[in-house]
Amino acid sequence: HLQPTFPIDKNQLSIGLQKANILARFQVKTVNNKTIVLDVAHNEAAIKVLAETLKAEKVPTLAIFSALKDKNIELMINSIEFCIDEWLIVPLTVNRAISTQDLVEKFSLSSKITICKDMASALHQALNTQQQRVVVFGSFHTVADAMKILDKY
Repeated sequence: HLQPTFPIDKNQLSIGLQKANILARFQVKTVNNKTIVLDVAHNEAAIKVLAETLKAEKVPTLAIFSALKDKNIELMINSIEFCIDEWLIVPLTVNRAISTQDLVEKFSLSSKITICKDMASALHQALNTQQQRVVVFGSFHTVADAMKILDKY
């Protein structure tokens, strides 16, 4: 019973829980009239949820993506590629990161892929593309890199 030390009633608690959200789980931001979706999805289950959410609104979508080499990257890509029109691949600067060249090899030959030198250049390109929606996902590191840059907008 928290009442003596934390004076809050059940109604206030309920309202607070309804308003709560998890940072970078389908977090949406608008920049330059583009919808930017940030999602730390990095496993099959989370990526399937992300794909279903993206599929609900049929909008041309560009993905900014990277992942850690110990993840099942082919499964990640296969679970969402039907929602993605174009991919921007970015390097990560952590020990467990997959190289951009190894990452590109995980995609089907029909995928439209561009390798970017870093997250800043990927976001710059994404914000100047025709795609209306940009989704950043693949790892916590990928999304954190994007958030640092997007915080300036």
